[in-house]
Amino acid sequence: MTQTIAQQISRLFGDDGQRFEADDGRDIGDVCEEKSARTDRERRGYAGCATRYEFEDGSAIVTRDGGWDIGIPHCAACYCWEGADHGRHVPQCIYSPDCEIEF
Repeated sequence: MTQTIAQQISRLFGDDGQRFEADDGRDIGDVCEEKSARTDRERRGYAGCATRYEFEDGSAIVTRDGGWDIGIPHCAACYCWEGADHGRHVPQCIYSPDCEIEF
């Protein structure tokens, strides 16, 4: 099974959302930028300050709240973590009022 770019990066960091440095010393932001991520920063809403790295395959990594995880794909306005936030506890994105995905 082919992994998304975000899944490949997650694996490089041991799938550990609190680990920000790879074995070779690069931090997660550097690795995301090396993979030609489009970077957006969010400074409002519940996320405080969050960064979304979106890749050419539509996958994303979101850093916020002292951690990171794979983000909701194909929604540049969303700063939620896949499987943890979006639609699980609330019917809409609580981290970005501009998110257009509804559950």
